[in-house]
Amino acid sequence: QFHDCTALIHENKWRELQDHDQLSRVRKEKQAFYLFEEGQLCFPPTFQHVQGKPPDANTGLRAYDERKARVPSWTDRVLWRSFPDTDFAQVPGSYKSFPTVCSSDHSPVSAVFKTRVRRPNDFDATSGTQLAVQITNLRASDVPTGEYVIVLSASWAEDSAQSNLTGTCEHAWCGESISMMTKQG
Repeated sequence: QFHDCTALIHENKWRELQDHDQLSRVRKEKQAFYLFEEGQLCFPPTFQHVQGKPPDANTGLRAYDERKARVPSWTDRVLWRSFPDTDFAQVPGSYKSFPTVCSSDHSPVSAVFKTRVRRPNDFDATSGTQLAVQITNLRASDVPTGEYVIVLSASWAEDSAQSNLTGTCEHAWCGESISMMTKQG
């Protein structure tokens, strides 16, 4: 099974691999997480790599740890669910893994989402009052110490807002906030 799976990985046959993926199967059978959505898996399985070994220079793929007899799998996922009638969607092509981060036997994944922030009905744009969007209590855990950037941008905003978050010795960051204000006029 291990060698069959790695052969499919080297051929970039994500759809065929996904047919055997446990989470995809239980979601399809409505046994777990079926109310959640997930982007298209267009990257290699994220587990179980040889820890500390960078991707192959020719293929861009990380080696999988054959010694533990585990079939490579997508154990690192981004699932989401939004409120009904909410314009919330994943940006196409943004669901990806980062095989160059090889400090673990997992490869981290990310996805980018967009949503509309609705203006309150009683907001008068000519009054000089500004709308503000603020995201608070950003949290992450079990991440390597380092710099992380959260960016919030919108066409209606004065500028993009950016928050540089520094990991701690506890491998987590939290308590930061990021804000944006509408353009004047």
